[in-house]
Amino acid sequence: MINVQLFKKTKWRTDASEGIDLFDISRYDNGLTWDEVFVQMKNKSTDNIVEYTHGPLDESIVAIGGSFRITEEKRLAYDGKEVLYLVGFAHMDNACCGAWGCCYAIVKGVVEDWKCKEDQQGYAITRVVPIADQNERDQIRKKIMSVEMVQQVVFT
Repeated sequence: MINVQLFKKTKWRTDASEGIDLFDISRYDNGLTWDEVFVQMKNKSTDNIVEYTHGPLDESIVAIGGSFRITEEKRLAYDGKEVLYLVGFAHMDNACCGAWGCCYAIVKGVVEDWKCKEDQQGYAITRVVPIADQNERDQIRKKIMSVEMVQQVVFT
């Protein structure tokens, strides 16, 4: 979404199929034409792509109070896209306040390019777009919690 406060507009309409605001003027305050701004908007969708490295699964990572482990990598179909998330559990057995544990899911984002390359250790790398929209997060959280035995779903 364009921050409309940055641009002077005369008349606007919403193109619901693209989900972006379109402005009916030839130039913005920053001197760009509409075509130049449109290209920037299209490219902006790739600005926040991050690389996720697929590490080993089912290995304990020990901390002072206990350990945690990622047990699965999964992909969830959502709104015509594929969402990558991890499932794991934490076990606190060395904490001073007693023992406990929980299962969780960590949502990495929308898959842009699945296992597109490898790092120096040979682990696959997937390019994902983190999910920032709170409504989408809520819907994805509900969907994951309906199919996984997890107490919490977090987004990175």
